[in-house]
Amino acid sequence: MSEKKTKGDYRPPDYDMLTIHENDLTGDCVKHPKMSFYYGKALAAAERKLSTLKNNLKVLCAQIVMAIQQDPKGWGIEKVTEKTMDAATETHPEVAALKGQIIEAEEEVKILQGFVYAIVDRKAMIENLVKLHGQQYWSKPTLTGEEQAAADVASQSRSAGTLNNTMNSNRRNKNG
Repeated sequence: MSEKKTKGDYRPPDYDMLTIHENDLTGDCVKHPKMSFYYGKALAAAERKLSTLKNNLKVLCAQIVMAIQQDPKGWGIEKVTEKTMDAATETHPEVAALKGQIIEAEEEVKILQGFVYAIVDRKAMIENLVKLHGQQYWSKPTLTGEEQAAADVASQSRSAGTLNNTMNSNRRNKNG
């Protein structure tokens, strides 16, 4: 059974996606902008998620501080100081959970940033390969006009000599 994709789901970056297929540069050229847009959008979503988590952490910490100030004894605090409020905030389970989510979101952002940079590098490589193919970089060596003319004359001379030798040997065999 296939899972229904929701907004924000995406294919995780994979090293194989960066492979350039030299025999299908046209396909790579067509796919590249779509891949670039897709992962650029995924990076933006990951950055938005990270921003939201950081904002949620600030709000939660502020709510905890306000709750401590209103009822310090309910939090087990004898004397309200900045250090005691910070300690109570840092040890709160929801704060710890949010910090874990932030670390995961930061990792995702860094992975996507690296992948987007690799996509940019891939684009440059595709452009270079297209230029090389356009210049027939992998073609057989060719001769200039004068070199080609000399090669044609030599080839004709060899062909004529071979033809004469063949005809002479055929005559000898008949007369033989």
